[in-house]
Amino acid sequence: MSGSLTDMIAARYDKFKSYILASFSQLNDYDAEDIIQQTALNLIGCSDEIGSAASYIYASLRNGALNLMRKRRREQLSAAVEYVGQGSSAEDDALANDLKRHMEAALHSVNLL
Repeated sequence: MSGSLTDMIAARYDKFKSYILASFSQLNDYDAEDIIQQTALNLIGCSDEIGSAASYIYASLRNGALNLMRKRRREQLSAAVEYVGQGSSAEDDALANDLKRHMEAALHSVNLL
């Protein structure tokens, strides 16, 4: 079965890549390739019976893209929080710590941290 899945993925590789790039403009060619490869590995390693391979693949591609974008958003927000904490005086540090607490609470409330 894995041979036929591999052939199917290889035959539709460009179509899958176009789908990701068209649906998620924040992602680039390398991101799309990584997502397709991870989806292929997951599909080949899947021991469960899959009703529709095409539906499974497109759902996996979409979920992989969304997960990557969430991860990058968390990393960017974490970097912003760290940057805010680099004050030059005691007052700046106190304000930065207060802002950092508020930002982290906001991020937690929307499940980004």
